[in-house]
Amino acid sequence: MYKDLSSQGYKNFYTFRTSGIVDTTREQILRYILYLFSEDRIILNTYLTKKLTQRFNLSRYQVYRLVRQLEKHGAIRKNVISKKLYEIELVDPRVLVDLILCGCARNHRTPHPAEHEPTRQELLRHARQLLKPRYQRQNTYHKKATEKYSLKPTLSEDEQLELSADFELWLMDINSKILLFEDFYGELQALPYKTRFNSKAKAFEILKNAEEIFRIAKSQYSEAVFLTPTLPPIFPQRLALWILSYLLHRIKAYLRKKNKRTVPHFRVDEPQSSFNPHSHIIIFNVNWIMEKEQFTEYLEKHLMEFLKNLGHHYKKTINNRATEYDVLALNELGQVFIKKYNKYKKQKKKYSGPINWLTRITLEGNDYVFENPPPDNAKRSKKTAHDGGKASVFDYIKYYVMSNLIKAKQIEEDQKIKVDNPALVWYWLNRRPFYYASPKIRPSKEKKPPSGWIFIGSFYITENSFLLELLN
Repeated sequence: MYKDLSSQGYKNFYTFRTSGIVDTTREQILRYILYLFSEDRIILNTYLTKKLTQRFNLSRYQVYRLVRQLEKHGAIRKNVISKKLYEIELVDPRVLVDLILCGCARNHRTPHPAEHEPTRQELLRHARQLLKPRYQRQNTYHKKATEKYSLKPTLSEDEQLELSADFELWLMDINSKILLFEDFYGELQALPYKTRFNSKAKAFEILKNAEEIFRIAKSQYSEAVFLTPTLPPIFPQRLALWILSYLLHRIKAYLRKKNKRTVPHFRVDEPQSSFNPHSHIIIFNVNWIMEKEQFTEYLEKHLMEFLKNLGHHYKKTINNRATEYDVLALNELGQVFIKKYNKYKKQKKKYSGPINWLTRITLEGNDYVFENPPPDNAKRSKKTAHDGGKASVFDYIKYYVMSNLIKAKQIEEDQKIKVDNPALVWYWLNRRPFYYASPKIRPSKEKKPPSGWIFIGSFYITENSFLLELLN
């Protein structure tokens, strides 16, 4: 029988405090230690200290205390070589697994700022840190990519090639790993590491789901509006996506108030050639919004309002645990981008506002068609139109999903990890789904009972891996 997770010993272990660490849980540290042992069952204390210092910013003393407590619980054994050098041998991997399972992930809290009045530079520095993605579980290659590129509005061709190389390394990495779970009976189960980027089945499921969404929409709504909000390339990737979501919410709120009914939508986010994101949106159950010039003024008004109160919107819709210091810092950053936006408008006389295309959609026969097709409609729909006739709205939308599906199919079938589709890399970098749809037009799915499986981590499998011992 395994040890009781609620025992006093385990509770004592979780009183270990990693002071000074931001957004790091003990659970993450233990997962990483288990990951290190999956490569080699015996590691040097100097190697462990180096790895934990680099990844979690732990001090040498904190690593020393951690090793002592793991030794006390029987998870590891120290084999002394000299006064300051010793081997750390994994004795009982199940103890580490149990410690991970009884850990609780905690939401990120910003540390309290210094008591003095923060300077403008301190506020802006803190705000930019808040714009960086913080994921509880993140692969090394993805973490490297987000730290390097997430605050950039655009990427050059060379930067896109570097990012694609990181994506290819990530694919190679996950293809050599398994996912480890504990089932309802306490037995360990291993599954292959499959995602939408390397699984043909998952990619086809995504396309089939999109087809079903359009079938449901056509059965309920005979009219819709297509729009493409596009922002100038001055906003960091994450902030640009926040803005696009906020503008869509404002549009839908306006239409609900005007038409006194719900207006479901279908949305595809995608990068332009510069990696600056924009959205293609279909709003159903309406025949028009407003004229483009008036619509541009409407969106610009809400864009300015969002930037002016960026911190308040962040706390209200993105992170309700944000502190007053977070709000103050982001409001200051919003003022910076208001100035940048106004400067961009003065410099780029051809810029007409945050709406690139607006047109009606009507149902003809069994297909939605554009009243005024987007400029790239002929080029993109030609690749997906199946009957050689008039390209439909779904043919246009399907282009984005199909290009990603084809690449995932090639990766699984050919085992050749060479990415020539920048959009696929963009979805990976920003962790964006290929499309969104309102609940009202999503296909209903039978709710499955909970599996009872608990995720432990992803690990390499080698001949000498302790995982073979646990799984047998």
